[in-house]
Amino acid sequence: MDLYSPIEELEGIGPKRAEILKIHGIHTVQDLLFYLPRKYLDRSTFHKIRDCRPDEQANVIGCVTSVQIIRRGRPRFKLFVEDETGKIGALWFGRVGPYRYIFKKGDLIVLCGKISVYKEKQFIHPEYEILDEEASQDDLIHTGKIIPLYPLTEELREAQLTHRFFRRILKNLFSILDPLEEIFPPPFLQKHRFHSLETSLREIHYPQTMESASAAKKRLIHLELFLISFLVSQNKARQRAIIKPNQHQLKGNLRDQFIQRLPYSLTKAQERVLQEIWQEMCRPYPMNRLLQGDVGTGKTLVAILALLLSVENGSQAVLMAPTEILARQHMNTLKQWLDPLGVPLVCLLGSEKKGEPEVLEQIKSGVIQVIVGTHVILQERVQFFRVGLVIIDEQHKFGVNQRRILSQKVGYPVDKLMMTATPIPRTLALTLYGDLDLSIIDESPKNRGTVITALRSPKARASIYTFVKEQIEQGYRAYIICPAIRLSRNGVLAVEQHFSELKNGVLKDFPMELIHGEINPSKQDEIFRLFKEGRIPLIVATTIIEVGIDVPEASVMVIENAEQFGLAQLHQLRGRIGRGPQKGYCILICGKTTETEALQRIEQFCSTTDGFQIAEIDLAARGPGEFFGEKQSGLPALRFADLLKDLQLIESCKKDLEDFQQQFSINSSFWNKIEYWAKHFWIEDEMMGIG
Repeated sequence: MDLYSPIEELEGIGPKRAEILKIHGIHTVQDLLFYLPRKYLDRSTFHKIRDCRPDEQANVIGCVTSVQIIRRGRPRFKLFVEDETGKIGALWFGRVGPYRYIFKKGDLIVLCGKISVYKEKQFIHPEYEILDEEASQDDLIHTGKIIPLYPLTEELREAQLTHRFFRRILKNLFSILDPLEEIFPPPFLQKHRFHSLETSLREIHYPQTMESASAAKKRLIHLELFLISFLVSQNKARQRAIIKPNQHQLKGNLRDQFIQRLPYSLTKAQERVLQEIWQEMCRPYPMNRLLQGDVGTGKTLVAILALLLSVENGSQAVLMAPTEILARQHMNTLKQWLDPLGVPLVCLLGSEKKGEPEVLEQIKSGVIQVIVGTHVILQERVQFFRVGLVIIDEQHKFGVNQRRILSQKVGYPVDKLMMTATPIPRTLALTLYGDLDLSIIDESPKNRGTVITALRSPKARASIYTFVKEQIEQGYRAYIICPAIRLSRNGVLAVEQHFSELKNGVLKDFPMELIHGEINPSKQDEIFRLFKEGRIPLIVATTIIEVGIDVPEASVMVIENAEQFGLAQLHQLRGRIGRGPQKGYCILICGKTTETEALQRIEQFCSTTDGFQIAEIDLAARGPGEFFGEKQSGLPALRFADLLKDLQLIESCKKDLEDFQQQFSINSSFWNKIEYWAKHFWIEDEMMGIG
């Protein structure tokens, strides 16, 4: 039996059980083998019956001296076992009938569980195992050793797919499974003191000690991270072997004109990152670079100077954003800076088709040099003249397939710059996006004010909005954020209702507008224009303003039901204020029933404006899947590794990879093993560039 064998071929798994297991992702022997225990119980020490103490865990071996079904009151099955030191009872409630066929007088059995006392010492629903005449303690799988506990749902339990089932079925599986192919040569395993993969899997399911279980899991984590590191490094090497047709040169004066027009100087971090980007754009192979920077660090200016290099070389530049509102904001910013330089540009949006045929023809002919847009850019009707640079903003919000389609659409290798304002710890970023070079803007412009963040209770709402009034009266602007458009079952404040209350209540003296995703895009643009001009000093909105909105005069933000947001999202929202020289104020109001743990996280958020620190707190609380967006992020679907807890091991795997590549040949046989195990570890072929 091999890893691809269907689970129906295993003894003890009929059609009904197989159907339930498949619902839980267990289709093949491989899936069952990688269904790892969630924790272990140490039942390796046996006790004499006389030494058993109430409320303590005990493991005893004894001979069954009596069995009985008690039907009066609540039905129960009871037996007694004896050893040379005494007698103890065991009691089971519920469906007691089957137990009469399991135990009989004279059986030698093992009982494990917590000791209770009611008239006499006894176990309640203990784990048990019957020893036949030829069995030894080495044959035990439910008692007498380190016992694995598996992830169980209510549906699995109802189908009798219990811990006992998984222990038994896996024990049988190891006895009939074909030998597992090892990916590493023996010298590499010996150097790192690794057991073989098969031994490690056996030890995970049936460990000799707690330490050996931990070491076995570490072996699987190492293999998984090694596979990712290897595949990413190979993918990067393949990219470096590609020659792009549109090679850039540092010529032209558009970039100098742009820099001279700036009312402030670039930060040292921006200058450093620009040199990295420009140098790589001038190399023969295509640039694949991730530009990471906290909110307000000036990533957009860097992007403009990158696309100007492409324009100077006679090529088009494409900027792709995940939402229409962000695409419009980019368009407005680019138009402000590029119109004086005479650079033609256009914004393609799904909601706007007016004059499209003429615009598409100008893109195809090369008249338009800069194209901004959403996923509409990927559509077949959009054809380019000659693309030199593709910029993808908030890149983690695009799926792997969308990024690939854009590359395929251009039809030839081009420079790509991915940008994200979601801070990711450096080691984690190099793992997730290891085939990309990494540039980090770690310095904010000096003309930015500090932002004070405070957590307040709903009782303080009146004084909070009095403060908002004072800020507006001083000529500043304000945002009020709600998590939902309309009332929902969980009772969070809805933006439509709150807008109505504010407009007719405490803030009725000020012009204000409502913004959310269902409002017409052209109406949104008009509201933001009036807000920027100061004719509307107050916007009540959902998280639609999370990215891309740059109004230096905005000084205060009130976030209602702050507990409904992740910390990274709160940080993005907070980044909309403090973009001018004045001090900013971010006020968080939590619901009345907010849990203590959520409040503690928000208090941590209030204590720092460091996006990287906030990201680590948020990642630890929510996990990578929810933080990045499970399917749209391109996040590896890891089976064993934890991208937060195993950061040190990630670094170790990269060093091991360097050692491996120096000592062993990467031949077709090794590649076959890599592909084989990468698929078994659920590493996505497309993301990792396999084949």
